[in-house]
Amino acid sequence: MSKHLVVTTTGHDHIGIVEEVTALLSQFDAKIEPLRDAVRALREANYQVTTRFTKSGDAQSFTGFVPYEIKVRGADHVGIIHDVARYLAEHGAHIETMETDVVQAPMTGTPLFTMEAIVFIPPSVSFQNLREALEQIGDDLGVDTEAAPHVD
Repeated sequence: MSKHLVVTTTGHDHIGIVEEVTALLSQFDAKIEPLRDAVRALREANYQVTTRFTKSGDAQSFTGFVPYEIKVRGADHVGIIHDVARYLAEHGAHIETMETDVVQAPMTGTPLFTMEAIVFIPPSVSFQNLREALEQIGDDLGVDTEAAPHVD
């Protein structure tokens, strides 16, 4: 298992914020302990910084799992992520990544929810069943869902 350092940085938004943080991070070329200490310097620049060690999961536990890309789009409301995540958990799926956002609809300004996820589905769940289940969840929630094989 490899060891990773998760760095969470929050602060006043301004041009160059990502460059400032990544410039510091890139100086240490994956040397975690010195990086962890140096990242504290960001606090002096009025950032809130949290660091935490994590370890990669056992890749063998996902042997045979199939990667899929899931997209959800529609009017924003409570429960969308929960209902999709509940289905995935009930069927033994592993959520590798998930990004969500709320954007304004171009013409009306209505808040639109978007989600994109990469999930690993166990071999016991067929693509057809996954797609149909997500369509049903989408119908129940009033959102559009898509599932497709994930290609790197």
